[in-house]
Order: sequence, then structure tokens, then C-alpha cells
Amino acid sequence: TFANSSIRIFSSKYIFRLCIVIATIDKHYFISIINSKIRIIMAFVVGSPCVGCKDTKCVEVCPVDCFYEGPDMLVINPDECIDCALCEPECPVNAIWSDDELPAEQIPFIEINDTMSQVWPNITETKEPLAHESPHTVKEAIAIGEKHVQENQ
Repeated sequence: TFANSSIRIFSSKYIFRLCIVIATIDKHYFISIINSKIRIIMAFVVGSPCVGCKDTKCVEVCPVDCFYEGPDMLVINPDECIDCALCEPECPVNAIWSDDELPAEQIPFIEINDTMSQVWPNITETKEPLAHESPHTVKEAIAIGEKHVQENQ
């Protein structure tokens, strides 16, 4: 059941990238070796309040330029984020959370940030926001984010 799967463990303390070999015994008692990739992500996550707002005050304070700009929101690359927390207080709509403080309804944005930061261009300078707050509900914002992911797979 682990073949070609990714197991994600979230930690705001350490980053490790490991490839492990999981041995399982099938019904014929043969040992199958299955490679799985474990990613421990240390990052902040941009969530639903950014969708439709896209205020960019947070990008100027980022020391590692880990923000990426989509048409209607920003995302953080979890592989580049150093968990410095400088961006979180800069966001006027409170759209940025530490991975260990992420509200349950914002969990889909972990994958949205990870996937779309590989596609969208990097942003390092402030631009005019689209709006002063998101016009979308959390559910609508998740649907928009997931649509971006589906369009880019």
C-alpha cells in the first residue's frame, strides 16, 4: 500500500529528507521491498484568506524569497521556507500560519502551497493587492486552490 506514495510528517523543529525501504511480507510470504519517500516539512503555509486578496506585504520581509505568485493568491515553497516567522505578522489578513498551528480547515493549503510553488513564478517585491480581504469562503478558496493544482498536474 506504500508503493509510490509520499508520507508527510510536519515539524517546525527540523528538516530531514529520507528515503526508506519498507519491507512487507505478501500473502505468499515473499518479501517485497517498497521505496517510500518521507518529507518532513518545516514551513509556513498561506491559506484561504489570501485567495482573492493577494496582499504582498509578506514577500519583502522573507530572507529566502520563498513566496510564489499565482493569479489570485500567494504560496510558500516548503522546501525553501526556513521557518523564520517574519512573514506571519506582516500579512494584514492573517493568511499565514506555521504548519504546527494550521487550523484544520486550512490543511488542503499544505498541498496547494507545495504544488503551486513549483509552478508559479517567484515574487520578491510588494505589489498592489487584489482586495483588502478575500471575497471567498474557506470552502470556495480551497476549491480555487485545488483547481490550480489540477490544472497544473
